[in-house]
Amino acid sequence: MHIKDKITTRIFFNDPYRIYSALSDLYDNPPADITDCIGSLITEIAGLEELALIIDKPYVELEGEICGAIPGDDPFGGGAGYRDILTTGDYIVSNADELISAVGKAGAGQVIFVKGGAEIDLTDDQYTDDLILNFAAGVTLASDRGLNGSTGALLITRKWDRKPLIEVEGDSVRITGICIKGPDPTDHDRMHTSCYSHDWKSFNHDRYYKVPMANGISVAGNNITIDNCELAGFSYAAITLNRGENHYIHHNYIHHNIIKGLGYGIAHGRATSLIEYNIFNYNRHSIAASGHPGSGYEARHNIELGNAIGHNFDAHGGADRKDGTNIACRYVLMHHNIFMEKNYYPYWLRGAPEDRQEFNNNFVYKPYSAFETKHLVGERAYVRNNAFDFNNPVLVRE
Repeated sequence: MHIKDKITTRIFFNDPYRIYSALSDLYDNPPADITDCIGSLITEIAGLEELALIIDKPYVELEGEICGAIPGDDPFGGGAGYRDILTTGDYIVSNADELISAVGKAGAGQVIFVKGGAEIDLTDDQYTDDLILNFAAGVTLASDRGLNGSTGALLITRKWDRKPLIEVEGDSVRITGICIKGPDPTDHDRMHTSCYSHDWKSFNHDRYYKVPMANGISVAGNNITIDNCELAGFSYAAITLNRGENHYIHHNYIHHNIIKGLGYGIAHGRATSLIEYNIFNYNRHSIAASGHPGSGYEARHNIELGNAIGHNFDAHGGADRKDGTNIACRYVLMHHNIFMEKNYYPYWLRGAPEDRQEFNNNFVYKPYSAFETKHLVGERAYVRNNAFDFNNPVLVRE
């Protein structure tokens, strides 16, 4: 089975010329086994070389410990094979006008279903009408990602704006089975370098933050679920959990949210969440938190493919907020994840949790000797029973 059968994706940011050139080469010089060649090309186009290595077994068993992401009943990242796919709703829409109308009408317990073949560009409405899709409490926005080959409906924004495309202020909203594509998959490295010196003693925040940002989903309610979605191309964050308790972010493919200085897959403000069975790739930080007292997250059974420009999981401390404390969330629990990141830490300790921070039973690509312990272990922050070194796994119990 090829990697294309293991993940459902609709959002790409490749240079079309590279794809054209590769296909032209195949046409001019067809190999004897063209199937394998095309399969390799598909993997490269999707940027999923690392996933092909681990998707069938993203964990290792050592000395009685299972380290890494343990498969569940639904596929990592959602898509084909996902069981809880909706196929209809109280409002069935296929274009921008129908979607905007349904969002304004739908109430608690109702479903807005976007047809799987739909491609809805909301950019003009954002510019002309300052559009934000704001869902009432209890509403579900759904499409059919993973059903009979469907990649789910695609919502598109080409607007650079800190205002989100989707805002969730009510409780118990669900967003499921849909793809949301932002305008900016780039890291803005040249501008960042020109604004910040390497020793961080000379910098120009104002100039750098004139670079426009893009924000996908912003959450302020409680008990929000985002599942079986693909979210990509948001320079600020794909998902921002500003406030609220008990958010559940699971079985999503979240990638290419990567601007330097920001670039979050899932960002937390004064919020708590459970994050599991997601696939992350090409994010600056796949999971981040402002670290406010009372906030926190548990991240388990996620696949971090790396290709990042910073440590993968994060929680700010009081020094970052400049609030006179050393608090980095109430809790941060990171267990049974796989980190294929080759250049950065899986996480970076930036303060002390009010309760505890735990990093256990994870599988980390780099050997333990590649990390300085002071950036992993600290006050109420523990590292136990993790496997390090993908090519020669070793269990580190401390």
